[in-house]
Amino acid sequence: MSEACIFCNSAITPPSIEHIIPASLGNVHYVLARGSVCRQCNQKFGKFENAVLSSREFQKYRNQQLEDKVHDLRRSDLTRFLLKMGYESLYHSKRRIWSKYDFTFLKETLVIGKNHNWEILWAPNHHQYKPIPGWLDRLRLSTIRIDLRYKTSVDTGQLHFLFRFDTFSAAIDLVNPQSGLMSR
Repeated sequence: MSEACIFCNSAITPPSIEHIIPASLGNVHYVLARGSVCRQCNQKFGKFENAVLSSREFQKYRNQQLEDKVHDLRRSDLTRFLLKMGYESLYHSKRRIWSKYDFTFLKETLVIGKNHNWEILWAPNHHQYKPIPGWLDRLRLSTIRIDLRYKTSVDTGQLHFLFRFDTFSAAIDLVNPQSGLMSR
């Protein structure tokens, strides 16, 4: 019996492992259960993940170099990278929060490539956000300098995801493209 992909709802055969945080960043433990993401979506997502991780800007963080930021990172790749990790991490670790939201725009962006104008918040105050992974996964991710957090607003229906890797941090609303930033 096959499962349905959490992104495109297609049947999954054979089931494969989906890394929420790419394995190339050192993540071996924080993964979705087999049968959560189909091979086609997994391969599609690998393309923009590779684009983000191989950019000079991300290499700077990975190598801990202290040079000026080089902005060769394509905004569309980073947007999809953040949307995918946020969706999967909430699905994996905060299913009650995840189940309360409609991710239609996110899925349209990731699965069919529809161009929604997503806003990225650079270097947000991470103390305003709650941790996503449980304590053991947080500990494991902290050894590779990664932190995943979320913030909700019932009034506006926003669900922000925060990704921190070393000194790099960015947040995005997983539900509402062009929604603007939540009040602090």
